[in-house]
Amino acid sequence: EKSGFVNITCNDRVRKELSPGERPHHTSSRRQVANELMRRMKVGAVSSTWRAWVLRDGIAHSWKHENASMLSSPWDEFSLKILRAPSSLSRSLKQLLGETTEYLNAAAISEIGDVQELIPSLQRLWRVVDPVMQDCTLEWFRGISAESAKTKLCRTIELSHFDLFHGHLFLSEEERTVGILFHSAEYPRFCQTFPILLGSVQGRSDLEITSFDDLGTRTIISSLLSNVFCIVDTRSPSPYAELLVEGVETLHTTFEGDFGQPICDIICAPGLPKNPQIYLYPRISVCD
Repeated sequence: EKSGFVNITCNDRVRKELSPGERPHHTSSRRQVANELMRRMKVGAVSSTWRAWVLRDGIAHSWKHENASMLSSPWDEFSLKILRAPSSLSRSLKQLLGETTEYLNAAAISEIGDVQELIPSLQRLWRVVDPVMQDCTLEWFRGISAESAKTKLCRTIELSHFDLFHGHLFLSEEERTVGILFHSAEYPRFCQTFPILLGSVQGRSDLEITSFDDLGTRTIISSLLSNVFCIVDTRSPSPYAELLVEGVETLHTTFEGDFGQPICDIICAPGLPKNPQIYLYPRISVCD
């Protein structure tokens, strides 16, 4: 019986989770657990194919992705470049954006309502126009959804405005890797089992959450160059419950800054899932 959850309401700290301008500070304990997770992913990356794990209570369950060849893209060159010279991160990101994307100002963003509604505080955005990079990035999102449906260890993750539509690219200098922290279950439907208000997008949500335990596998971590993806169980007594941000533990929220330096947010929209488009929102300066 989990009726006690019915009394939870949205507060200022929950609202802050939804805003790109409001990020929590990392703590040493969360950073230690994040680094340990990234090390485990590197040790497990013994295959050139895309391997995805579900980490439950520290145990890894793996499977092979069918379209691993799709993973080679400008992301690889970008990752290798900044790992060789982390100080060139801003310059390398500017070059990546210049070669693979087109810049959208606030007026152009307002014309693509799906993105503006999903993340309303965006003032600048880059749309991916390089077809290889577009296809590769879409394959990450589609692969997570497809592979989650094959395991009984987590709920099936859908590519949608309400479930999985974004990730956070980061550089981990400690572990010498570039990764992405994906968040699924972003806008569950408001109901008795999820009585938290998350804004206007939630009003159209068809994502059913039967209990807050369903959110325990909403974190997906990728290590790009090793082609390893992990769906991480943050439900106690899993050791990865330590990754949860204080104040939003109920939502099983994790923070990309605990894994490394945030680089940019990757947004998969609009027209999900039939006609998705990839957008990038830099989290660092892209000036020389």
